[in-house]
Amino acid sequence: MLLDKMIYTEHPLSKQLKDVSVNSYKPNWNNTKAKETKPIIEKTDKKDISNDDDFEEITFDNF
Repeated sequence: MLLDKMIYTEHPLSKQLKDVSVNSYKPNWNNTKAKETKPIIEKTDKKDISNDDDFEEITFDNF
């Protein structure tokens, strides 16, 4: 099968095309809005680790 390329502006129906942003496209299956739920985040106390002696000093020998 051989196909020839065609510039879309050469097609007779090209005058009916409208320049529309892709972001404005809303498919039919997306018309129903689902109820949005936010995840519940449990609050925890922050631990100060700046003064912990559990960390070894980083040097070139142990990097």
